[in-house]
Amino acid sequence: MRMPIRKPWILGVIIAVNIVAISCAGKESVYADLSHFSQVFKREKQYRLYLPKNYHSSNKKFPVIYHFHGWGGRHFRDESANIEYELIGKLVDKYQFILVMWDGNMEESEPRPYNIGYHEHMKYEQQMKDYFLELISHVDFEYKTLTDRNSRGIIGFSMGGMMSLYLAGKYPDKVSAAVDLVGSTEFYIGSPDNYTFYPLRYTFANLKDVQLRIHNSSRGELSDLNKETHNGALWEGNKKYEYWEFEGGHSIDESGKTDAYEKAVQFVINAFKNPIPKEITWSHYDLYDDFELWGYSIESDKKQPGFIFLQDVSVSGFGFYTMKWLPSGPLLPDFQTKITTDAIYEPNTEYHIQNYSLSEKALEESILKSDSQGRLQFKLNSNGHEVGIYKRGDGPKLTFVDYKIGENLKMLHVGEENILTLEVLNLGETIQEGDKVKINLGSNDDSTVFEPKSLDGVVGKNGNVIIPNVTVYCAKKATMDGSPSQLKIKLDLGYKNKTFKEEFLVPVQFDVPFFEQLAIDDGIAIKDTLVGIGNGDGIVSPGEEIMIYTNGNRTQLYYDDPYITQERLFDEALPAVWADGITFSSIIKISENCPDNYKINLLGKYETKTHFPITRSVHWGKITINVSK
Repeated sequence: MRMPIRKPWILGVIIAVNIVAISCAGKESVYADLSHFSQVFKREKQYRLYLPKNYHSSNKKFPVIYHFHGWGGRHFRDESANIEYELIGKLVDKYQFILVMWDGNMEESEPRPYNIGYHEHMKYEQQMKDYFLELISHVDFEYKTLTDRNSRGIIGFSMGGMMSLYLAGKYPDKVSAAVDLVGSTEFYIGSPDNYTFYPLRYTFANLKDVQLRIHNSSRGELSDLNKETHNGALWEGNKKYEYWEFEGGHSIDESGKTDAYEKAVQFVINAFKNPIPKEITWSHYDLYDDFELWGYSIESDKKQPGFIFLQDVSVSGFGFYTMKWLPSGPLLPDFQTKITTDAIYEPNTEYHIQNYSLSEKALEESILKSDSQGRLQFKLNSNGHEVGIYKRGDGPKLTFVDYKIGENLKMLHVGEENILTLEVLNLGETIQEGDKVKINLGSNDDSTVFEPKSLDGVVGKNGNVIIPNVTVYCAKKATMDGSPSQLKIKLDLGYKNKTFKEEFLVPVQFDVPFFEQLAIDDGIAIKDTLVGIGNGDGIVSPGEEIMIYTNGNRTQLYYDDPYITQERLFDEALPAVWADGITFSSIIKISENCPDNYKINLLGKYETKTHFPITRSVHWGKITINVSK
């Protein structure tokens, strides 16, 4: 039952409205500037509130849109956005919703909001992910709101635009629509001693159940970076996604107008009225050690930057992965995670568990009993797992677990014949050896051809699916900006009346020229920062950690050589009007066991960046290094 609105709040609203009215020279205002005590910040936090004119006379409840301001902004101002605060009140009346403009300010002397940015900006323990939930709770308690996720949306500008997609992806079970207005595209997020780089273009898997819209300007500072984010949304293939590019710079509207803001409001209100069906399965990247989503609880002792990734979560199981960076970084060092499912199982019932360890390539079978609420609990290490859950009558769970190209490679070579081998296991109820499995292959890039595209597999005696090799021809072009460059291969596995949909990423060895004028940092300074570890002779040797330069540029590397055993990244903000658009370079470790005079083939890239607008240009090339003892 809803709690009644308290009288102290009513007095607060009257006082706040009167203050605003005085500041507007006697003109009655359409908003109120209010505050509440935040347990996250341990102080009063302010916000601006818009209510429809019929709010107090109506018995109905209203949906809520949260507005996130940009850099240097507050809940009451955002100079570069050109927000017409008085005119927005007309939109609130027209579309019948409550608008809450939150204050993302961390402290009065700090213009950068939200505790996101680069290394030097990561200095606050307070996390906006926690404050957002606290503000939602406050608003839903104090006002006549519709409290389901299908009545809650976010609109954000600039840094607030990035926050709109980040928090909608963090909480898709609480937010159904988000609009990013010329937003920032990538920042570090987290606490001062543990923060992770978050590139929006690789995180649209978090937003599969959220309706999305991006407004991008034709000539603003972030215009080209937002095209990368747009391409990331297309690469992921979100169900309900809109993109609009307008003539103009880094702002929401022209002065004196609310046309663009109204388009954003219309999109969110239409999403409220026309919710999309929730996906049967969900996937989620999270940079925190503990989190909750869709009734699942994840608790870990992760103490380093990086991501926990839950993939294709459903009643029949899930994938559990970790990675140092997106989209496909190496595993995080070993830590333990406890996963408690939603209450979606029969209470006090035994379930068969199939736990396939990707690092050990071993399948462990066990019995697990659900609790009195119908939850199951798992304890997993960080080395990657595919988990199947079933009881009698639930049927199979055909699951993709790995692939290889050629003998034991991972990169798809453009212009060559690639032999693709797929590894598929049944992690569900036992199926008959010799049964056929229908397999269909596809990708998110028209330049890739599979021969054959459709084929039959056969169930083996250990539950694995024996699949004939497939020839793949790829003509994919190298991306010239920071848009996703990997190929998504889609896999449909049909068994009797069931179809299991899987997908996986494959890095592409583009058909590009070789880089020239290479230099090796193995403990010798090449540019302004020494990062390599070795004897400093500029020659690659076993056991060294090296960075490769081409024409004086640090390179990020892609490879599938067994004698590269570790990789870490070096980041830098190349000069531009703003620092947005971080560049990463690779530091790779050569195995102690690498043979003498061994050649390692790599694909490399380096980035350059223009000053205004911020345009990231990516330059690709092949690299061959010789390892000498």
